[in-house]
Amino acid sequence: MNFTVVTPSDWLPRRFEYVVLTPEVSIFRVWSRSFGVVTVENRQRTVLDPCNQHVRVPHAKGWINPHRNYAIGVANNTPVFFICDPLKLPGFIHTQKRNPATNCKDANMFWDFLSLTPESTHQVKILFSDRGTPATYRNMNGYSSHTYKWYNEGGEAFWVKYHFKTDQGIKNLTRQEAEEMRAKYPDRVTHDLYEAIERGDYPSWTLEMQIMPVEEAEKYRFDVFDVTRV
Repeated sequence: MNFTVVTPSDWLPRRFEYVVLTPEVSIFRVWSRSFGVVTVENRQRTVLDPCNQHVRVPHAKGWINPHRNYAIGVANNTPVFFICDPLKLPGFIHTQKRNPATNCKDANMFWDFLSLTPESTHQVKILFSDRGTPATYRNMNGYSSHTYKWYNEGGEAFWVKYHFKTDQGIKNLTRQEAEEMRAKYPDRVTHDLYEAIERGDYPSWTLEMQIMPVEEAEKYRFDVFDVTRV
């Protein structure tokens, strides 16, 4: 089940005129047409090591309104992640840091972890493919990765994943283009976003969702909480 957020009428904070979702799925009034204008706090940045620009994240922090807040958290520009076991996260984060002996980036740290983590294959194939490096903040999607839980008025539960689809279209950089940008103009994506806003070309995203009843998830072909799968 999908629904569309109309193009915002201004920028920072984002204002969505209305969203449409039937009350059979969620008790939260922000999803209903009658709720009115909703403000969204949104920011985008690179994570782990901004100098390398290897992972870009739109932070869709949530819907802000006089009645309550709804925080979504981080939405990566890839629909999956490297690990499904949270206990492995500290080890993965260490692979993104510098070698404590040399204070340099160490490819052996990175590939040693991934070679021993076969579930990372899906994310690694995306990261090193043509879709791994977005050309601009405006031309990339955002995915919640994690699964959220909704209840309706009747107490029925649903699992939900959020997909923020760019209305500007997907554009990516080749490895050669990314290396040139990093060397010559590492702030290009930030400048591109600023220039677009300045000329009135406000970027927008359509919010779509994957929704599944809890009972169906129990019999699904894989664990719906596994963030290495779509």
